[in-house]
Amino acid sequence: MSTRERILAAAADLFAQKGAQNTSIREIAAAVGVTKTAVLYHFTTKAEILATLLTPMLEDMEATLDAVERAALERDREWHVAVAMLDVYMAHRRVLGLPVQNLSVLAQAPVYERWMAAMFRANDLVTGDASTLAERVRATQAMALLSDPVIVIGDAPDEELRHLILDGLRRLLGVSMPDPPPRTTPPSGEPAGRRLPRPRVHPRGGRPLSMSPEMIATARRMHESGAHTMAEIAATLGVSRATLYRHI
Repeated sequence: MSTRERILAAAADLFAQKGAQNTSIREIAAAVGVTKTAVLYHFTTKAEILATLLTPMLEDMEATLDAVERAALERDREWHVAVAMLDVYMAHRRVLGLPVQNLSVLAQAPVYERWMAAMFRANDLVTGDASTLAERVRATQAMALLSDPVIVIGDAPDEELRHLILDGLRRLLGVSMPDPPPRTTPPSGEPAGRRLPRPRVHPRGGRPLSMSPEMIATARRMHESGAHTMAEIAATLGVSRATLYRHI
């Protein structure tokens, strides 16, 4: 595991335990066994760390919602949308609770608006053409029912927890649908459960040859501010200047 990945793993644990607001960069560094400067070499702020942790889940959510929209479901829409979202939540159990626990820090990052948009979009898809207040309330309850057990009951086995959540969903929606098999591959085609984005690394070692979307966005913000040289931006993101120039 690279230093960047170890920083993200340690931060995920600390943010879950005490919140990003109450976690210092120095504490993250101590958990990894590196200096504070080493952490800042990869991430300039806790908001950036949090955004990087959440990006894989957001990408998975957006791809899932895109797939649901393309399917143009006519029957049992609430059930199928809810099951699809539950599988996203199960695949990203480790970070699912971070947005709720760290809203004050998350709000500092552009990823916050993306997170909120995905949640509203999911609710709209579940609601569908529901025309009565009762139907809209039930659809909203169906979405709310999914995440809390995944976050709160963190020690439950995946398969059993998923079955029990689906059982509760059946009772709420009044359907008798069987448990669908757990998703093994997200709509993007990448393995389910992907936790942390990994830039492509040179086969002989060294700095990454590519940058994640979040890294590119950070680089562009730093460049547009006029307060950083290209060398400083490259050092902050842990990439070469050649890689940086290819993405800006």
